[in-house]
Amino acid sequence: MIPSAMDLVEAYRRGEISPVEATQSALDAIDRYDDQVNAFVLVDVEGALAAAKESEIRWHAGEPLGPVTASRRRSRTLCGRVAGRPCAAAR
Repeated sequence: MIPSAMDLVEAYRRGEISPVEATQSALDAIDRYDDQVNAFVLVDVEGALAAAKESEIRWHAGEPLGPVTASRRRSRTLCGRVAGRPCAAAR
């Protein structure tokens, strides 16, 4: 079962899972299933893990940016907004 964002927030607060662990779990699921569902054009593994680590540091310090800053996020294509990133609409 995939936890909801609110389930993750509560788990972060209780220390049951970290943002890095949740992000790695999401990345593992993408790696396992995306060939079948083709849901992602680009997966920025390094960027996702770096952001999760920063979030984890803030959570451990008791200073998260907000209640769902480290929830698993998926971004839709933002064509022309990120230098060096492919644009699905341009294909």
